[in-house]
Amino acid sequence: MTNAAVPVGVGSHIIYEGEALEIVEMHVTASSLEVLSKTLRGNVLRRLSMSELLMSDRTRVLSPDQGPASD
Repeated sequence: MTNAAVPVGVGSHIIYEGEALEIVEMHVTASSLEVLSKTLRGNVLRRLSMSELLMSDRTRVLSPDQGPASD
């Protein structure tokens, strides 16, 4: 495992539980930072906590030069 840094924000692509997602909104709540993401196939919306995305071994953040097609 490497400790490379990749910026995460609106427009970032991630692989979460094997599904390609794009972050479309970010929201600050009283207790956490949440992201609204949409699947790249089917446009299904999903709300997740940022801590779940960044701490889970089920998540892979793609660098800006990567895309879901290169997975």
